[in-house]
Amino acid sequence: MSCESLDPTFSEKFAIFKRKHEIEASLARSHEKNTQKSGYLDVTKVYTYEKLLSKFSLHEYITVHAALNFWRELL
Repeated sequence: MSCESLDPTFSEKFAIFKRKHEIEASLARSHEKNTQKSGYLDVTKVYTYEKLLSKFSLHEYITVHAALNFWRELL
């Protein structure tokens, strides 16, 4: 990630992209191994849950704020 901030050349950008792809593939393989074993937690599902919970909390805040503004206008 820090290599990208150094304004690399086109060939260096390709090398960074290739290395990122290799790292992601390695992480995916190790994740598959871990999820196949019993008793392990599926990290992708936990991440998805946390992301959706965060969106829900944001929408809940927006709704409460809108309702509060509505009742302020009525009073």
